[in-house]
Amino acid sequence: MKGLAMFALCAFVLLALGQSAAAEPRDDLDVILERMAGTWYDGDGGAALTIGERTINGCEVVGWGQWVGGVESGGAEFRVKEAGGERTLHIGWKLFGGAGDYITLAGGDALQRTLTPDYFESVGGIHFGMRMSAVQEILGVGKELRREEPCHAGDMSFSQSLYYPDKRLIIFRENGIVTGLVLLRGSKLHFDRSGLGVNDSRKAYASAYRLPQIPEESSRSSIAVYRITPGENLSFGLDGSYVMLSIYEN
Repeated sequence: MKGLAMFALCAFVLLALGQSAAAEPRDDLDVILERMAGTWYDGDGGAALTIGERTINGCEVVGWGQWVGGVESGGAEFRVKEAGGERTLHIGWKLFGGAGDYITLAGGDALQRTLTPDYFESVGGIHFGMRMSAVQEILGVGKELRREEPCHAGDMSFSQSLYYPDKRLIIFRENGIVTGLVLLRGSKLHFDRSGLGVNDSRKAYASAYRLPQIPEESSRSSIAVYRITPGENLSFGLDGSYVMLSIYEN
């Protein structure tokens, strides 16, 4: 009987230790590397980075620092152990789970898991993750919007983007790929999947994309964003001034 009691006590202790280990939070470095795991390609289709479990291009990751941002959007310095010694890699990431996902090395052009990402929505064939070189082959160069010369819609000012006045279309891009599309009032363009445009009601958008509610309008002081699929989000300007599709959820 005494032996049985001792066995039960040991089993309880082992169970408790197992639960404690399972509850222990994971290292942030492991979380980030896991989200970035896989091979990333440059605009020419060349493999630039392959990230595995505590490895980058087959070299052990021995530490990191200067982490800014968060798990979905951020950047950090990764120290890797190479044959000739330690080397620091500056890697940034935008990982929302959609076609616009990318990472950068030393602030360069976007590296993608594939050059043909599986997007959900598009406008005239323009979609998230599309290279700007391909966009400009279709639409031309466009007008550069800057903080000094923005485009106003409702009470919003759009800058740091390309504007196509004849199409009433704004394209946001980061590191050489598309990350946002804005249809301005008067645009004859529409979203390819739903067929909806800037003149359609927010109720129609709620129905087409099966949103849980009729979307509210966004303003400079209050941004309302509605996810239609991971990494693709809609927002609506005051008085029908614009409809925006963005990789960001806020």
